[in-house]
Amino acid sequence: MSQLTTEADELLKAMREVRAEPCAEKQQRTVNAWENVDLTAYVRAHPWLCVGAALAAGFLVVPQRSPIIPPELNSLGTLADNDQSVKKANAAAQKHSHSLFTGLLDLAANSLLQGGLAVFTKQLSQGLDSGSRSRTVSNESGVPR
Repeated sequence: MSQLTTEADELLKAMREVRAEPCAEKQQRTVNAWENVDLTAYVRAHPWLCVGAALAAGFLVVPQRSPIIPPELNSLGTLADNDQSVKKANAAAQKHSHSLFTGLLDLAANSLLQGGLAVFTKQLSQGLDSGSRSRTVSNESGVPR
């Protein structure tokens, strides 16, 4: 009977080893697969090849520029003569021709407007800052103002 027990124990031990081998092999294959997929190992081993591959991929991915064909002056003039919006724009530009005086007047008005807005925003920010300080002081003393 003891011989049967030892044979059974040996058989069980052999079966465990047989079962363990595929698991170990499977784990080793998994590790090898992850090593093969790891791009950092390739980059460390062949950096210039990876740079070249990246440049080639970028060249293929980026679209080509479309060629620019310069227009002919004659065709532009004909097109402008036929287009009503160009004629209206030219007429409006001639109607509103500015003199030196009106240009200087516009400049002065814009400067005054910007200066006034700067003073207004400064006064507004000072008023808001003083209002927030007075609320802070009243809250610290416990007595509302």
